[in-house]
Amino acid sequence: MSCPSLGRATLALSTVVAFFPAAAHAGIFLSSGFSAGNANVAKVDREHTQHWTWSVSEDVSIDGGVFWMKRGSNSNASVRFVVYEGAYASDFDDDDGDDGDDGDDDTSNYLMDVSNAASTFATTYHWEAFLTTPAIQLLAGRVYTAVLSSNASPSNSYTYRVNPGDGSPLEFRDQQGNSVSGPTVIPPTTLPGPGAIALLAAAGVAARRRRA
Repeated sequence: MSCPSLGRATLALSTVVAFFPAAAHAGIFLSSGFSAGNANVAKVDREHTQHWTWSVSEDVSIDGGVFWMKRGSNSNASVRFVVYEGAYASDFDDDDGDDGDDGDDDTSNYLMDVSNAASTFATTYHWEAFLTTPAIQLLAGRVYTAVLSSNASPSNSYTYRVNPGDGSPLEFRDQQGNSVSGPTVIPPTTLPGPGAIALLAAAGVAARRRRA
């Protein structure tokens, strides 16, 4: 025999659970370093592509990128965020096909490739998140490049701005822009290049042969 009061209690508890959904996972996002008042503001438009080349201190899965950004009052183009393995190529193409696309951008090699519409941005600075599902895995010892690009006009009322831009240090943050502990972003210059690694390996083989 069921208990009416128990049934009502269960219904009330279910209502509370439905009203307060589980907290969203904060995630780990790649971000350009930011501090209040930083004057190193850069444009993102068809004449200004921001890029960063980096490595990670340990294997980590990330959910995208988050940047302190804003759009111009008349911005209507999207902004694209791409992550791929390897160094930055000076002929990086936004592949939009309307401004002399040279077709040498192999999108199949991208670990993530996300575009945010102008409507997702505000005209004041805010943390703009570029989300990728599923998360992508970054491996220690590898070199990666992240690129922010757009086909927006470079005119002030149409361009996008990111603070800070190209050349700034990168770090990991959550989707709300808070710093996270654990893996860190490190400059790739601390790692030997692929050519140097190959030479070291060849030298090791030669040394072993001489000892034999």
